Amino acid sequence: MKISQIISFKTKNDMNIDIKMDDLDEIFSYEGFSYIKTINCKKMEQCIEKIKNFKFTPKGVVVKFEISENLPDSDIYDFLSIIEELAHEDADMIFGYEFTKNEKIKINLIFTGINLNC
Repeated sequence: MKISQIISFKTKNDMNIDIKMDDLDEIFSYEGFSYIKTINCKKMEQCIEKIKNFKFTPKGVVVKFEISENLPDSDIYDFLSIIEELAHEDADMIFGYEFTKNEKIKINLIFTGINLNC
C-alpha cells in the first residue's frame, strides 16, 4: 500500500477528510526510523493484541481504520488508547477511518521518529 493511500481518509460519503499538510509535515519530520504496518483482524481485541507488545516509542503516528459502520466507537478508542500508551508522551497523532462493507477490520499504521537506542 502506498503512503498516499494510508493518509487518504474518507468518510462514508466518500469525501476526504481535510488533513493539514503542516500536520503531516510534523509527523514525518521526526528523526529516526519509521515503521509501517497493516493489521488485519476480525475483532478489535485481536488487533490490540497484535500491537500492544511493540517495543518502540514513536514520536509521530498515523492510524487509518478501514472498518464496518457497525463497529462501536468504543473499539476505536480502545485501540487508540493502546497507541497512546506506546507513543512518546509528546507524540503527534493523526487518525481517521474509511467505512467498508466488509466486517473485517484493517488498520494501517505509520510510526515515525523511532529511536532504536532507547
